[in-house]
Amino acid sequence: MSVINQMLKDLDTRQQPHAVEQVPAVRVPPQTKKQGYSVLFAACAVSLTLGGAAVFGYQYWQSLKADIASPSATSYVEHTQKKAEKATEEHTIQPAMIDGNNAAIASREPTDTELVDKIQNKGSHASGAEQLAMAEVTPIQERVASFASEKEARQTQTQTQVPQPKSPQVAKVAAKVAQPVTKKVAVVKSPSVAPVNMAVKEVKLSAKELGQKSAQAAKRAESLGRLDEAIAAYNQTLVLNAADHQTRKQLAALYFGRNQLPQAATVLTQGLVLYPDNSELSLLLSRVHQASGDFKQAIAVLTDIPDFGDFARQKWLQQTDLAQKVGDNPLAEKAYRQLVRAEPNQGRWWMGLAHALDSQQKYTDAKAAYQFALTKSGLSAQAAEYIEARLVQLGDS
Repeated sequence: MSVINQMLKDLDTRQQPHAVEQVPAVRVPPQTKKQGYSVLFAACAVSLTLGGAAVFGYQYWQSLKADIASPSATSYVEHTQKKAEKATEEHTIQPAMIDGNNAAIASREPTDTELVDKIQNKGSHASGAEQLAMAEVTPIQERVASFASEKEARQTQTQTQVPQPKSPQVAKVAAKVAQPVTKKVAVVKSPSVAPVNMAVKEVKLSAKELGQKSAQAAKRAESLGRLDEAIAAYNQTLVLNAADHQTRKQLAALYFGRNQLPQAATVLTQGLVLYPDNSELSLLLSRVHQASGDFKQAIAVLTDIPDFGDFARQKWLQQTDLAQKVGDNPLAEKAYRQLVRAEPNQGRWWMGLAHALDSQQKYTDAKAAYQFALTKSGLSAQAAEYIEARLVQLGDS
């Protein structure tokens, strides 16, 4: 027992407190079971928060690397290219002005540092969890910014007039901007129109066509009573076209109506010289000579008309009239015999034939012709009385 007590004393001596340990200890109230649960819940929440922040930070770092690598630069290149195309359509920039403005244009291009700043600004607006992730990513961003600053410093040293970004897409856009820009003008081609030939072509009319125009002018003048003008136009027509017989007859009629018989005879004679077989011109010329008192010439012209055709009857009638005027009974007998043959039922022609025979003292033939005339139609009452009286005179002779 003494040995054990001695050991306890030694142990008690070793366990005596030092000077600091003699300070009165703060009494900590004993923790309850409820407080233990709260501490455990808080520890779990902190662990989950830290784990989520780490995962979010890792994902954000991956997206940051992707933004730095290509998407941001690519989107910026597309934006810059569209902007350059729009400026090309709306403005015309002279080549001389491009050199002075290249630096200003290039200075507007965002660098990698600006892209990082943009990302950092985006991170400043993040929520609490995002800010916690950004706190972990900050060292990485600082390294990226440092790398971009060194890159930009090297580009500044080698830059001449237009900065040459290391990114191929940005370099391509910068090269486009540095080139002279000219305004694209859409040229609208008007639909092809066939050229109009405005040359005045001289249309040569034939003599016949010119004569027709002159004849029309003469008719208009005649209808308006301008006879002198009409006569001149008709003469011009005959000069251009001597075969226009209608114009020749119309001109002769104008002269005849104005009692200019020699002029009318000349016009008709000229036509007969050119066209001797024209019976109508011969008949007209005979009437002109008869009107002027030249009966023998009128009879001579009628001999050119044949005893057949459209103008034969008019010839015979003209001959009977002229024969009585000049006392040419044989000619009268010949003309009446032609009329009797053509129109045997006409009493006038029988009476004319009887008178022509009676004048030649051919009483027998004259008496027979008188008797035939009484049996035919077409005689007037006075003519019938004359025939009956003459038959009484002739008697049985």
